[in-house]
Amino acid sequence: MNETIKQHEVYEEKRIILGKEVPLESPLSIIIDISEACNLKCTYCFRAHSEKKDSSYVWKNNIMSWDTFQLIVEQIKMFKHMPKKISLSGHGEPLINKRLPKMVKFIKKNIPESSIEIHTNGTLLTDKFAMELAESRIDKINVSLQGVTAEKYKDIAGVDINFRTFLNGIRTLYNNKSNTKVNIQIVDVAIDNDEKRILYDLFDPISDNIVINRTVPIWKNIDSQSVLKEWEDDVNKYGEIVPYQQSCSLLFYTLFITPEGDVYPCTQHTMKLLLGNVQNKNLYECWNSKERTDFLKQHVKYGRVSIDDCKDCYIAQNSIMTKEDSLNDYLEEINTRMERRELNIDK
Repeated sequence: MNETIKQHEVYEEKRIILGKEVPLESPLSIIIDISEACNLKCTYCFRAHSEKKDSSYVWKNNIMSWDTFQLIVEQIKMFKHMPKKISLSGHGEPLINKRLPKMVKFIKKNIPESSIEIHTNGTLLTDKFAMELAESRIDKINVSLQGVTAEKYKDIAGVDINFRTFLNGIRTLYNNKSNTKVNIQIVDVAIDNDEKRILYDLFDPISDNIVINRTVPIWKNIDSQSVLKEWEDDVNKYGEIVPYQQSCSLLFYTLFITPEGDVYPCTQHTMKLLLGNVQNKNLYECWNSKERTDFLKQHVKYGRVSIDDCKDCYIAQNSIMTKEDSLNDYLEEINTRMERRELNIDK
C-alpha cells in the first residue's frame, strides 16, 4: 500500500475561520465524557503518574448514567444551532460504558445533524460490542494504538492483551460498519521505525485512515520532558509549526461535560472554572453565563498568560489543527464583537 495516500490528518477539514465568527451563539463541539475510567495506564498519560494525583474529577472514575445522558441531549436541543460534532469520549475509555451504542442511537434520533465520534483504545471491543457499535451508525471511531505487538502494550500501557483478539474486534467493527470512519492513530513513542511496515500490514485492511502522530504534551500534571522522545513547543502533533497562541481557541467553541453532569469550558481536567451542573443549570445557560463570558473576555483582552488555569496549559497550542483555528489575528475585533453583544443583551 502507499503510505503517503493512506496516512493523513483525521480532523475535520471543512473548518470556519474561527476568529471571524466568535463569539458563537451555539457550541460547535460538545464533549460528553461518558466514562472517566480507563483500562490502560499509558506512560505519557496522567493516569500513569498516580503519585501526582490532584483533586480534579477524573480520579473518581465515574461512568455516566443513562438519565444524565438523556438530560444532556435534551439540553443540547435548546441551542439555536446544533453542534457540528458530539464526542462521547473525554478523559477515559468510552467502551467501559456499555450503553455507548444505545447513546449513539439516541443522539442519531434526536440530533441527526451532528456528527458523533469517540476516541478509544479499542482493547475492549469484543465481537458482540463491535457489532453493536457498527449497527449504531456512529460517524467516526478513532482507535489509538499503543503499539503493534502485545509486548509493546505491556511496555507502554502496562497491560497484557491478546493482540489477535484485539485485531479481531477492530476487524469485526470495520467489516460490519456502514457510514462509520475507522481511523487508526499511534504516537511516535509507541512505534519504532522497523515496526511501521507491521502497522500498515495489520491495519490497512481494517481501517479508513492511518496516521502516526508526534507525541505532544497535553496534561499539566506530568513531567512532559520525561515521557516525550523530543518536544518543540511550537510544533503540533502533525509536525506543523504553530505560532504561540495568545488565547485558547478551544474555549470559544466547546463545552465539556463530566459523567456527573458538571459543565466546564475546557477539556483540561485541572480546570477550576465550573460553569454549572446540568441537573440545576442547563447547557444553554452555562454557555451564555457571565462566568464563561468574563473568562473569554479575559483571554481576548489580556491573553491566557493572565489566567492561572491557562498560562501553563498545553491545550491552546495543541488544539490548533489548521490556521483557521487560531484567534491571534482577530483578538481586537473579537473583543469589539463581544462588547457589542453584551450591550445588545443588556438592552
